[in-house]
Amino acid sequence: MSPIISRAGFSLGFGRRRGGAAGPAGPVPVSIKVWGAGGGSSGRPSSPSSIYYGGGGAYADISFTLASSKTFYVYVAGGGGVPTPGYGNGGAGGPGPGEIGGGGGGISFVTISTPHPLTTGPQDSAILVLSGGGGGAGGGGYSGGPAGNISASATDGNGGPGPAPGPFGGRGASPTSGGAGGSSGGTAGSKLQGGAGQAAESGPGVPAEGGGGGGGGWYGGGGGSKHISGNSEAGGGGGGSSYYLSSHPEIPSITLNSSQGGLTPYAPTSNNAGGQPDPYYPTTSNSGRGGSGSNTSGNPGSIIFVYGPPSSTTTTTFSYTGSQQSITITV
Repeated sequence: MSPIISRAGFSLGFGRRRGGAAGPAGPVPVSIKVWGAGGGSSGRPSSPSSIYYGGGGAYADISFTLASSKTFYVYVAGGGGVPTPGYGNGGAGGPGPGEIGGGGGGISFVTISTPHPLTTGPQDSAILVLSGGGGGAGGGGYSGGPAGNISASATDGNGGPGPAPGPFGGRGASPTSGGAGGSSGGTAGSKLQGGAGQAAESGPGVPAEGGGGGGGGWYGGGGGSKHISGNSEAGGGGGGSSYYLSSHPEIPSITLNSSQGGLTPYAPTSNNAGGQPDPYYPTTSNSGRGGSGSNTSGNPGSIIFVYGPPSSTTTTTFSYTGSQQSITITV
C-alpha cells in the first residue's frame, strides 16, 4: 500500500493522517518515528499465574530535509508469538513437546528508494533507521530481554541460576555483533536476525521447556537455553540492537532526535516499550510492548511519518501488515 503525500499536506492511501493547509514550496522537513516489536510471553498451563514477560521493543526518531521527491519503503515489525517469531526477523521460540518459548519481536525499519528483502545484503545501505525487537520469554522460565537503543547494547534474556540475567538467557546484541545463545544452547543472533531458542526435550515435566527467541535487530539477540535442571528454567531471548544512518547520497544529513531501548528488564510488567513519552506514541495499539499474559504474543511495532512545516504538517501512521509498504513524498 503506497500513500503519496505532497507538500500541500494531502495524503492518499494507507495510514492515519493529520493535516493542515498548504505550506510553502521548497525543501520539506520530515521526521520518522519507529517502534520495534515486543517479544512473546510464556506460561505454564498447570499454573496460569506463572507468567514470564516478553522484552519491549526499541524506539528511534530521526529527521531530515527533502530537496526533491522520494519514495520510502516501510517495514513494520510483528510481535513475537509462541513460538512463532515476529515478522521482521525475530527468532523463533524453542518448540515443545513441553512448554514453548516465546518468539522474539521483529524489526521495524525504513529504506529510501530501494526495497529490502529482509535478508542482509547490499540493500542494507538503504536503511535509514531501524528499531530492534524484544526477546521472547523462556517456556515456563524466564523473561526476555528488551531491545537496545542506537548507541548501546540490548539487554540479555534472563535465565538462572543466580541473579539476573543468569547464564541461560540469550545475550543481548550490540550495535556491531549478534548476541550469543544461552550457555547451554540457543542460536546466536546475526545481522538483522534474532537467534532461535533451544528446543525443549520430551515432556511433560523437567526439562521440557523451550528457550525464548532473540529479538530481531541491526544485529539480533541470542536465543535462550532450554530447561536444564530444577534451578535453571528455560532462558529468555536477548534483545536486538538498533541503528540509524547519519548520511545517505540522497539525504546528505540525517539527525537522530531520540532513541530509547525497551524498558524495565525482567520486571513483571508489559509496559516496557521504548518511546512512550513521544506524543505520537500509538496508545491504541500499545506498540512495542512485550507479551504479558500466559503464552501471548508481543505487540507489533509502528512507523510514523510527520512531514511539512509546523503550520502545515501531515502525519501518516503505518501499522503492522506483515508485508512491505511504501510512501512517496512529493516536493
